Amino acid sequence: MHKVNYKPIFMYLVLTSLIVLPALAETGQVLPKSTEEKPQKEEIDEIKAQRKEEKEQIREQKAEEKCENITERLELKVERYNTNREMYVGKYERLRLRIAAWANRLEEDGYDVVDLESALATLDTKIDAVSALHEEFITKLENIKNYECGNSDGAYTQALTASREALAAVRDGVTEVRKYYKEEVKPLVISLRNQVAQDKETDEAETD
Repeated sequence: MHKVNYKPIFMYLVLTSLIVLPALAETGQVLPKSTEEKPQKEEIDEIKAQRKEEKEQIREQKAEEKCENITERLELKVERYNTNREMYVGKYERLRLRIAAWANRLEEDGYDVVDLESALATLDTKIDAVSALHEEFITKLENIKNYECGNSDGAYTQALTASREALAAVRDGVTEVRKYYKEEVKPLVISLRNQVAQDKETDEAETD
């Protein structure tokens, strides 16, 4: 029985693998697993980076739009509060002047208006205080324009908060003026009017 010599066959297989496998690798038919996965991972990372950048752009755009809207509203507020100063100050200034003129006429007619004049002086002081608070509010509102929304290290927000606090002070001052007029000035005016009306009726009765 002849022995089979496997050595030439083995050598043939080794030589064939050395020649064929590199050729297949060059054509892309045989690639290591790690080499196949690398382009996929890079592509995924690139997609993630792109999405992150898109989200950042959306956030920046929203922030810019928000700041733009705030700036536009700020301009409208300054204009509105300057125009509507009557609501805070002018109304009571005119009211005080009318009452003061009326009190002067009564004094000329011999009526005692000392208490009313004293109350009007206090009212005048309170109105001046509201006027000063209103001016301070407008100044702080205008001051917000000196800062860039979203890019002033918190200074913009602080200026905005300061203007809101100033507006609250104006409203408190107006409430105080309204309360003082209602509780102190108006009762004196009503009392004097009643006295004038009573004196007029008395004079008419005596004339008849």
